[in-house]
Amino acid sequence: MFFAEPQPTQYDLNFMIGDVPVRVHPMFWLMTVLLGASNPQPILVGLWVVAVFISILVHEFGHVLAFRYFGMRSHVVLQAMGGLAIPDTMSANYGRQRNWISDIAIAFAGPAAGFAFAALICVVLKVSGGDVMLVKIDRSDLIPMLMPVGLPTEYSYLFVFRLLEINIFWGLLNLLPVFPLDGGQIAAAVLRKANPHDGLRQALMLSVGTAIGMAVLALVKMESTYMAMFFGFMAYNSYQILQSLGGGRSGWR
Repeated sequence: MFFAEPQPTQYDLNFMIGDVPVRVHPMFWLMTVLLGASNPQPILVGLWVVAVFISILVHEFGHVLAFRYFGMRSHVVLQAMGGLAIPDTMSANYGRQRNWISDIAIAFAGPAAGFAFAALICVVLKVSGGDVMLVKIDRSDLIPMLMPVGLPTEYSYLFVFRLLEINIFWGLLNLLPVFPLDGGQIAAAVLRKANPHDGLRQALMLSVGTAIGMAVLALVKMESTYMAMFFGFMAYNSYQILQSLGGGRSGWR
C-alpha cells in the first residue's frame, strides 16, 4: 500500500476484475518503464512492464481478498510508487471489524499473494517439464533467487524470471518494518496494540532506522543507487510523520 490515492486523470486505464474496480494511473506506466529502461531491447522493457503489472495486481488483490474476508469492499489503484487497495468507506462493515489482528492480516495478505503466485509458477514449470534452481547470480545479491530452467526461448525465460523476482524479492522487501510498506503497517499494528499511547511513535522510529540501514546496505552491498534512494525517501517520509506528531506521542486513531 503506498500513500494517498492519486486524483483521476483522463489518461487513466479503468477496468473491472470480477466486481472489483481497477484504475491504472499514467504515472504507473512511466515509472515502470523507467525502472526497466536499463534493458538493452525494447521487447525486454515490454516484458518487464507486463511482469510488474501482473505482479502488483496479484499483490493488491491479496489485500482485496483480505478486506472482503473482513466484510469490506475495496478498489485497486496502480500508481507511480506501486499499488493501493482502498477499502470502501461506505461498506456496511467498514471499521466494525477492524482491529489489530485484521490490520495485520490485511497487510500480510499482499505479500502472501505474491508468494503464492510464485509457488504456482514453480508448480506449473515442474508439471510442464521445466524446473527451478536456487542461484545466487551476483555477489551483490542479498539472497539467492529462483531461476527457471527448461523454457523454450530466452524471452520466456526472462519473463518468468522477472515474475519470480518481483513476487519473491519485492514481497520480502515489502515485509520490512518500514512505512508505508506492508511490514511497516504490521509493525505499527503490533506496537500500537502493545502500547496504545506510544506505539505509533515507536513504529515510526523503527521505520526510520530500518530504512536508513537498508539504504546503506543497498549502496554498499547491492550497489543499487535506485534502492538506496527509495529507502532514503522512506526514511525521510517516516521522519516527517514522526515530527508531525509534535514530539511523537500518539495513539492508533
